[in-house]
Amino acid sequence: MIWIILTFLGIPLWFCAIALGILLRGRHRVKHLPGGFGCKVRVVSGQVPGLKSEFSRITGVGHWIHAVLVLHGGNPFLARTGLCGIQAVESGPSDIDPATAKRIDDPVAVRFRHDNGATLELACARDDLEAMLEPFGQQRWTADAPVHRPPPSEAAS
Repeated sequence: MIWIILTFLGIPLWFCAIALGILLRGRHRVKHLPGGFGCKVRVVSGQVPGLKSEFSRITGVGHWIHAVLVLHGGNPFLARTGLCGIQAVESGPSDIDPATAKRIDDPVAVRFRHDNGATLELACARDDLEAMLEPFGQQRWTADAPVHRPPPSEAAS
C-alpha cells in the first residue's frame, strides 16, 4: 500500500524536478550568449511597452543584433524577451548609486534614445560597458558629450 502511495506522489515530483531543470538550463544558456551583458533598464522619459520607470529587481541579460537591443528578463519561470530599437546614445557612461541598481557590481549607466523618441537608461557593470556600447563604435566614451550612431549607408544594400 505504501508503494502505491509513493508511486503516485513520486511521479509528479519527478515531473516538477525535470521541468525546473529545463527552465534553469534555458536561463543559463541566455546568460552565456556571445556578446551578452547583465543589465537593468528603465524608462527615463516617454513610454516603451513592457518597461517601467524604475529598475527591476532581477538583473536581465541584454545583447545586440545590429541596432536592436534584445533584453531577456524576468524570473526563471516567467522569462520575458523584449526588443528595443535604439537610435543613438544620448549621454555617455556615468556612475550611479549602487543602491539604485542593486546586484550590479560597480554600476554605470548609459542613456539611449529609443526609436519612438523615449529615453532609456541601461545600467551594467563597468566590466560589461564595452559590450553594452558595442554597436556605437569603439571610441572613448565620456559623460559630457553625447555620441550618435551614424546613419547606415545605402551602399550596403
